[in-house]
Amino acid sequence: MMNVHFLQAGSPPPDVEQRFGNQNAWFKRALQPLEVNVRTWRVHQDTVLPPPDSPDPVVISGSWSMVTERLGWSENLAAWIRERYQTQMPLLGICFGHQLMAHALGGQVDYHPKGSEVGYLPIHLSEQAREHDLLADLPQQFPALLTHQQSVLSLPENVQVLGSSAHDPHQILRYGPSQWSIQFHPEFFAGLLRYCVLRKAEYWKTKGINPQTLADPIQDTPDAHRLLCNFVQTYSPSGPNGRRKNSPGV
Repeated sequence: MMNVHFLQAGSPPPDVEQRFGNQNAWFKRALQPLEVNVRTWRVHQDTVLPPPDSPDPVVISGSWSMVTERLGWSENLAAWIRERYQTQMPLLGICFGHQLMAHALGGQVDYHPKGSEVGYLPIHLSEQAREHDLLADLPQQFPALLTHQQSVLSLPENVQVLGSSAHDPHQILRYGPSQWSIQFHPEFFAGLLRYCVLRKAEYWKTKGINPQTLADPIQDTPDAHRLLCNFVQTYSPSGPNGRRKNSPGV
């Protein structure tokens, strides 16, 4: 049985949670193909975090909070990220977690100058992506589910960009042999994102966008799900592919 630490960064709005559960439920659903024991840490409610040197993979969730709010729990988590980074133990940030990793390690995060990126959209892998086990079995272009207002606008030092979208050049970042972050949501499913889009229908109309045109194309994203499963299997000490090499291929 593989073990994973899931750091839940806040809770969804009540109507979303009532219909679909919270980030923890979505994460477990996405990992259903695997035999995984998930330990959830609600980092927005408790200052206790996993040991920074835990050998088990850690995943930081998305959030309805913004990195630039500099909330106490968020900055506490950023300090923990800096400790985790020094250990080089497995870490994956998703959306808010992706942005918070960049902020914690010296990058700049803020509202994207071109506005929000929302929907069922293509992610493009770089040529170097094939060198890494996490990405090697993914197509050069694959669809993912996205919803974010803020982005990583400038990178920390020594970070490799391995995936991009038309809107955001920093979709997949590699910080070290087993430390990664992604802007899109591999744990999302079509019904969840459709609902999140349509619950803000009036907002989209003020932007001159028909919300139905955003919602209708949304589908599930098995390739993005596979990336999440790859992370757990590759970096879990008890996983079938479990290892933490210092070679560039991992």
